[in-house]
Amino acid sequence: MKKLKILKLGWEFPPLISGGLAIACYGIAKALAKKTDLTVILPKASSSSILDNANIIGLNNIDVEMSTHRKYEQEEVFRKYNAFAKTLFAYGMENVAAYPSFEEMVATSNVSTTTHTESSTSSRQFSQTDIQKTFYGRFHLDKMYGEDVQQKVVEYAEYVAALASNLDFDIIHAHDWMTMLAGIKVKHQSGKPLVIHAHALSYDRAGPEARGWNYDLEKYGLENADAVIPVSRYTGNIIERHYGINPAKIFPVHN
Repeated sequence: MKKLKILKLGWEFPPLISGGLAIACYGIAKALAKKTDLTVILPKASSSSILDNANIIGLNNIDVEMSTHRKYEQEEVFRKYNAFAKTLFAYGMENVAAYPSFEEMVATSNVSTTTHTESSTSSRQFSQTDIQKTFYGRFHLDKMYGEDVQQKVVEYAEYVAALASNLDFDIIHAHDWMTMLAGIKVKHQSGKPLVIHAHALSYDRAGPEARGWNYDLEKYGLENADAVIPVSRYTGNIIERHYGINPAKIFPVHN
C-alpha cells in the first residue's frame, strides 16, 4: 500500500528546544513517521534533530549553493522570494504591522546588494551569500521568539512555500500558531488539504478578551484549515465558541 506523504511544519523540536510544544511536535512526528512518508520543516534544527524514517529540514542548515536530492537549485527557488513589499500584511489581516522590506533587512544585516537594469525594468540581484546571510541568518539566532517573532513567522511562511513548491506531499500538517501562515500559503499554492494542530491559543495566554496579531492569525488559520486537531475537548470548545470555527472539522486528540 502506498504511504501517505505528509509535510509537517513545526517551530520547536528537540534537542534544541525541549519544552511542551517541542516534545508534542516530536511525539506526533515520531508516530507519523512509522506509517507515513514524513517531511518536517523547522526554522532551526541541529545535527541531533534526527528521526527514523523522516526527513528533517532546518532552515538554518540549508545551503543555497547545494542541490537537493531532487536535483533543483535552491538558489533559483529562493530568488523568487528575494524581495518583499514595503507593507506586507499577513494575508488580509488589516491590523498586522507592516513587514520590513528586503532592503531594510539588508541594511540591518550589513549585507551588500547590487542593482541592475534589465529590459528597462529595475530589479535587484542578490548573491547566494546575500540570500543565505539575510534570510537564513535569522534562524541561526538562539531566540526563536522575541520581539521579532511576527517577522520570523512571516519569513518562515515564505521559505516553507519555496521549499514546498519542489516537494511531493498529500497533506500539510501545521503544528501550532507559528506555522499557520506557512500552512495556509502552502495550501493555497498546492491545493493540498491543511490540518492544523492547536497546541495553545492566545485565549490560553491572555484570556477571552485577547485580540490582536496572534488572535487574528489563529482565527485565519483555523478558518482556512480543512481539519483542526486541538489537544483537548476544552481547547476544541474554545476553538468553536471563541473563534467561531465549524465543530464538524474539529477533532480533539490528547497529547
